[in-house]
Order: sequence, then structure tokens, then C-alpha cells
Amino acid sequence: MKINKKYLFSLLLVIFIDSMGQGLLFPILNTLIMDPAKSILPLQYSIDIREFFYGLLIGSFFLSWFFGATIVAKASDSIGRKKGLLICLYGALAGYIMTILGIYCSNVYIILIGRIVAGLTAGSQAIAQAAMIDISTDETKAKNIGLVLVAFGIGMIGGPAIGGFFSDSSIITWFNITTPFYVVLIIIIINIIMMIIYFKNTREPSGKFKFKISDSILLFVSAFKDINIRKLSIVFFIMQISFNGFYIFLTVFLFDKYNYTMQDNSIFLAIFGIFFALSAGLLVDFFSKNFNKIKIIKISLAGQGILQLFFVIFNNSFLPNIFIIIIALLFGVSYILMLSLFSSCVDDSKQGWIMGITISLFTLGAGSISLIGNILLDLNINLLFILTASGMFISAVLMQLFFRKQQVN
Repeated sequence: MKINKKYLFSLLLVIFIDSMGQGLLFPILNTLIMDPAKSILPLQYSIDIREFFYGLLIGSFFLSWFFGATIVAKASDSIGRKKGLLICLYGALAGYIMTILGIYCSNVYIILIGRIVAGLTAGSQAIAQAAMIDISTDETKAKNIGLVLVAFGIGMIGGPAIGGFFSDSSIITWFNITTPFYVVLIIIIINIIMMIIYFKNTREPSGKFKFKISDSILLFVSAFKDINIRKLSIVFFIMQISFNGFYIFLTVFLFDKYNYTMQDNSIFLAIFGIFFALSAGLLVDFFSKNFNKIKIIKISLAGQGILQLFFVIFNNSFLPNIFIIIIALLFGVSYILMLSLFSSCVDDSKQGWIMGITISLFTLGAGSISLIGNILLDLNINLLFILTASGMFISAVLMQLFFRKQQVN
């Protein structure tokens, strides 16, 4: 099926906004919380308290995302992809407005509420993946999911770029740490308008959705009734804990170990986004068509574990830029191929549900490690990365054990 360009652009712009927020927020929140000279927290707060608040802000967003994503994604099967995506955009708009207000008031709790609101409505990736699957064949599924992840990767480039550029007062004097958020608000408003005008549902919604907060748990648990989904979920969950423990605290690690500034961290995360996008756009389709998906995933997971250890072993401020490129390429391949395997486990009527499950696994892993990561950082700055690397190795081993004789299409 030929995809309408305006439909595609409005869809991918939602994904761009979603991922842009993560790359934008991590360096800014790291500065607002961790740097005493620029922090919104009282000057006398210790590093332990600052790490606690950093983990709380990140963790609350991801755990809220866990509760909201499955419900919003499944709702899109019933109310339509368009309404589901608009809900996500309205929530993002409210979340950024509250974040700006919290910074102006130097009130971390207003920012926390904003992160929770944004998290509860941050289900756009799952809905967009389901929308792409709606118009895909078995042969084009991995490629089209990869297209969604390309937009995600570009957002990971755009977020740090917007954050680093528009917060730098040396470029324009009135730029400050809140300016990037105003830029994002403009982009969100443009996307809402485009979504209303150009986006059309590609499958007829059933219109039978009923909201229940318990659904986020029940739908999550229901995934484990299918043996293939259960096995994939275990591997994917460990993978997400390991990757997000590494990625979320990477700016803190680089700030503590090499004195990276907010601009340095923004550039670093942009490098990850560039090569993640290249992986999603160029490598995934090639590997999907020419190699066994299970073997590629195992190799990619083990490779990420080795490279995470390199961050600990080597003590050179330039080498992380090399390591992050390879990690981005490997993560892009393993992540998208895992999504393709999940999608193959259900029929077309449940694609929103299964993509919601993957996002729930992602957010639960990210939220959990966000809340406990600061404890590990207090014990030893390298301990967290040693554990996340171990998690990658474990997920690779489990992939081998679970699917040694059984192949998921």
C-alpha cells in the first residue's frame, strides 16, 4: 500500500516529539538538579539528595508512561489511531507547560507533576507502530516499524540539538534554559493541527473501549499467557532495564567522570540519535531479510554488554564517543527486530495491544532502574554500568535458551 506523504509526516512528527523530549530533558534536568551553580534545588542539598530527585523525575515519567501507554495504545484499537495520538499530543503540551512553570518557580514538584501528566499520555510510539503495521504486509512490517524508529532516532538527535542550541545565551542573549521548551510547544501545536487535518484512520475503530485504570496491569499480565510473548517479554524487559539504566544515567556518569557540560551531554546524546536513526533506516531491513533474527538479536545484545563495560574499563574522555556509536547501531537493530517478533505473535486486530505491551515493558524497566539507579551511583560510579552490562549478557543468554529450538517468525 502506498503511504500518503502528509499522513506519514503527521504520524512521524508525533514520534519525533516523543523521542525529542527524552534527549531534550535528560541534559537539562541533569543541569537543573545536579549542578549546584544552576540548580533549582537549595544550594545546601547534598549530591545524594540531588541524585534522588533526578531519579524521581525520570522514574515518575516512565512509571506514569507504563500505566498510561498500554491503556492509550489499546484504546487506539477501539477509538481509532487518530484520537489516541491526539490524546498523546495534548498530554505532552500540558506536561511541557507545567515543566516551564516549575522552572520559573524553582519548584521541583511542579516539574514532577508535569512529568507525570506527560508520562500518562506518552503512548504515541506504540500507536504509531500499530498505525504503520495497519498498512504493512508481512514483508514490509520490519521496514515500516523501522521507519517509525527512524523518526524516533531523529527525535533523539533533535532533542539534544534544540536543548543545546536554544539554551545557550552566548548565541543569543535572551536564550535560557526554558527557551527549548517553548520551541517544543510550537512544534506540538503544529503537529496537533496537522494531525486533525491530514491523519486518517487506516482501519475502522470498534468504538467499544471502556477506561479502567486496572487495565494497565491486567493487559500487561495477559501478555504472559502466550508462551512466545512471555519468552520475548522476559528478554525484552531485561534488555530495557539494562539499556535504560545505561542511557538515563549516562549524562550523570559523564558529568561526574569527565565534567561534561550540558552542551557536551547534548552533543553526546545527539550522536547516539544519529546512529540509532541510521541503524533503523539502513541496517534493520538488510538484516531482517538476509539473516536469522534470533541470532542477530543475540549478537547485538552481547555486543552492547561489552561496550557498556568499556565505559567503565577505559578512562579517556574521547573514547565514549566511539563506544556510543556502536551501541546505537546495535541497539537499533536489536530493538526493532524484537518489535517485529512481538508483532508476529498476534493478528492485525491486536497490533495496538501488543505494541502497548512492548512500551509498557520499556517504561517499567526504565522507571524501575531510574528510581534505584541513584542508589547504585552512590555506592560506586561504575557499579551501575557493570550491572547494566551484565543484564545485556543475561538477555542474550536467555534469547539463546528460549529460542534454541523454536523460531518466532
